[in-house]
Amino acid sequence: MKTNNTFSRHETGLVRVLGFIYLTIIFGSYYIEYESNLGNKFSPKIDILAMSIFFYLVVSYFLDYMLTPKIGDKFHRLLLFVDSVLCGLTFSHLKSDPLLVFMLLIIQSYIYISAGGLKYWFYYMTWSLFVALAAQGYNLLPEMDKTSTLMQWAGGFYSMIFIVIVSLQKHDRTNKLIAIREDLLEKGKKQKQLSKILSNYLSPQIVRMYEKGDDISTNLQRKKISVCFIDIVGFSSLSETLEPELLAIILNDFFSKMTEIALRHGGTVDKYIGDGMMVFFGDPVTKGAYKDAYNCIQMSIAMQKSMDELNDKWLTHGIKRNIQIRVGINSGYCHVGNIGSSQRLAYTVIGRVVNIAARIESLAEPGSVYIAQETFNLVNNKVEAIYKGHKKLKGISHEVAVYDVMHFTEVSHNEVLYIDDSKITISGVSRDRVDSIIKALEDLKVD
Repeated sequence: MKTNNTFSRHETGLVRVLGFIYLTIIFGSYYIEYESNLGNKFSPKIDILAMSIFFYLVVSYFLDYMLTPKIGDKFHRLLLFVDSVLCGLTFSHLKSDPLLVFMLLIIQSYIYISAGGLKYWFYYMTWSLFVALAAQGYNLLPEMDKTSTLMQWAGGFYSMIFIVIVSLQKHDRTNKLIAIREDLLEKGKKQKQLSKILSNYLSPQIVRMYEKGDDISTNLQRKKISVCFIDIVGFSSLSETLEPELLAIILNDFFSKMTEIALRHGGTVDKYIGDGMMVFFGDPVTKGAYKDAYNCIQMSIAMQKSMDELNDKWLTHGIKRNIQIRVGINSGYCHVGNIGSSQRLAYTVIGRVVNIAARIESLAEPGSVYIAQETFNLVNNKVEAIYKGHKKLKGISHEVAVYDVMHFTEVSHNEVLYIDDSKITISGVSRDRVDSIIKALEDLKVD
């Protein structure tokens, strides 16, 4: 398990080296000031500690550099533990000079905090304190009996150098973090701009799917979809009588309004096809096959009703012709996903269901919404529709039952009407519905 370091392992290794250079300098200064040969005037234990620190400084750095990447952070933590032991022994020896101890504490604290935050600082400083107390209690090392002015100057000067070096290191790292932050902000800004541009070419549901990082591979998924085709009736003849500018106004107004209605009802706008468009329900978000089909029909009826508003608007541009649309809907299992090449992909639905929906739309009367049998089966308790017969569709091997949607009905499939010689029993309906049924019965002519 990797530690959550404030700095990288390489940086903490460098800080460790700088810290132990401090110990080497103060011990070296001590020997220089009192002109001692190793083992002559000082305790052999102190000589061993000083030499150990010097060799440990060199060896540990290279071991850390070479072995930690192979073994992991456990070896780096082992070195930090040895650091705490050596520092504890040094505290025991230098305790008569609080200034040197204080400077060493500052350097040691920085090493541990840079390696692993307050958790490391508390853990390894506790070990240093324990070793210092143990060394004092068992008299492992003699206390420094003289205060060395040179040691204080050398320690103070190096402490300043240490602070300058680590401050420069931190400053450099801060600048890098600022640069990374600015780069991320710039990328985020570009990402928002790209999303805004994509939203003009893709359905918002598809854009959100890409932004969330959902699976966008070329693997197709089989889902139950309701597919709808919408087309302007007689647009070819209209294009022969109107100027291109007016045609552009008609198409832009038409697609804007139809897209707004489609999105409001939860549809995914697949594509614009000349003067028509394709919308589907059931992907990437589905509310169930029944609700998807219901919303699709509801959207289509709303589109038909919106044509009055559009025709009034186009009349202000001098377009006096009453423009109508026709709609075809089918439901069933389709393959959904990215279709295309590595250079260009399109998120769409394909399959026989789509082809039938397109053919039904071409059969529909102006101003009508035609649905296939599969769609009617899903919503027949909510939709009033006229059976138009079984139709032979181009490219389809079998005839398809087609229905012309009139309107939605409030009739529930739980309604029960029971008639016997003496009474009529009606359940599962409202009072208004009962009144309408009674009126219909009164109007019946009995032979």
